[in-house]
Amino acid sequence: MKTAARIMYTIGLIFSWIALILLGVSVVLSGLLVGGVVQAQEELPYPPTTLLVISIVFLVIYILVIVLGTRARRAIGNNQVNIAPHILCLVMGAVSGDLFYFLGGIFGLVAESYGKH
Repeated sequence: MKTAARIMYTIGLIFSWIALILLGVSVVLSGLLVGGVVQAQEELPYPPTTLLVISIVFLVIYILVIVLGTRARRAIGNNQVNIAPHILCLVMGAVSGDLFYFLGGIFGLVAESYGKH
C-alpha cells in the first residue's frame, strides 16, 4: 500500500505542478490585459480584473495543494505513524474531485494502519 500511495501522490503532484505553471501563465496574461499592454482580439467572457483575481486565488490554492501533497508523500515510509497528512489529502481530493489525491489518501491511511501493527 505504501507504493500505491506514493505513486498516487506523485501523479497528483505532477498534475498539480502542471496546473500551477498554467495558472502562472494565466496570471501573467491577465496582468497584461489589466495593464492594457495587450488588447483582447475578441470579447472576453469576464473582465480582465476578474480573470486576474480568479487566477491568483487558484494559484494560492494549488501552492497549498502542492505543499500538502508533498508532506503526505514524505509521511509514507518515515517509520512514524502520522495519519494527518493522509486525511488532509483525502479531504482535499474529495472536495476538489482529484482522484489521485483521494486514492493516495486512502492508500496512505491503509499503509499507516499496517504500520501500527
